[in-house]
Amino acid sequence: MKLSTFNQRLLTIEKRTQRFMLGAVGVMLLVLLMIAFKQDYFHRSTTIYFFTPNAQGLSTGMAVKFIGFKVGSVQDVSMQPNATVRVKVALDDEYVHLIGQDAKARLIKEALVGESVVEIIPGSQQVKQVTHNSVLEFERGQDASTVVENLAAQLQPILSDIHQITTSINNPNGDIQQTLRNLNQASGGFRETVNQLTKLGASSNQKLDGAYEKLDKALDRANSSLETLDKAIPKLADKAGATLDNVQSATADIKKITNESAVEVPSLVRNTNVLVEDSKETLNGVKRAWPLNGLFPRPEEQQLPVDGYVPPKPLP
Repeated sequence: MKLSTFNQRLLTIEKRTQRFMLGAVGVMLLVLLMIAFKQDYFHRSTTIYFFTPNAQGLSTGMAVKFIGFKVGSVQDVSMQPNATVRVKVALDDEYVHLIGQDAKARLIKEALVGESVVEIIPGSQQVKQVTHNSVLEFERGQDASTVVENLAAQLQPILSDIHQITTSINNPNGDIQQTLRNLNQASGGFRETVNQLTKLGASSNQKLDGAYEKLDKALDRANSSLETLDKAIPKLADKAGATLDNVQSATADIKKITNESAVEVPSLVRNTNVLVEDSKETLNGVKRAWPLNGLFPRPEEQQLPVDGYVPPKPLP
């Protein structure tokens, strides 16, 4: 009885041990599978390399991205005999045809405080795609420290200029202080000018008011004169009409007298001519009479000048 019971216990322990060992082996296999899966041992990949002067920021298992998509990972980071660092990268075969041999590998940060990744910068599509053991050119992107250093280098001259400006402002004999004093003096003179302009404007307003009053009076006088003229014009028009009527009547009388004397005037003129001729003959007879012929000189006969004739001047 005792022997059989002991044997059963041994069999139970043996079964438990086998189960434990099988479970441990299974766990180990599972861990290995997870490691292999994580290391992409089950993916078909192409190995490429790039070289860098130092391994700062690079580590095994780091993601490799192409235009924002993960296309592989860093498999190994090792130092070479010539003091350079060789980085081994495994690329998924389904993306290899998109990457040319002139592509570049760049170490960047996904954000200001994000993790570092290796970004594959596309090259020319006309170049052949990368093959196994191809070597890409490597460059480092600007990380936060580099950006801060560049920003500090750019801000340094600006800060120096600000320091010089503040020093010049605080200097009592500096240009800025002298300029401020000149501005104060100019502002004082400007205030005096404004006051004078204000006084001048007030006096001008008074003079304009006086001129406006005189102009109003002159306009009132002109209005009264125009009213008087308006009243006198109708009377003058009436008088002018009466005068024109008188002139027309006088003109009619003159025409009537002229018409009546038109017949008598020619006979009167003929009689007058006859009387003048008789008087000339009588006068000539008197001049030839003996007692009076010595009193009247005889007229000299003269030739009538021809038109356009100019008598010669006597010689000196």
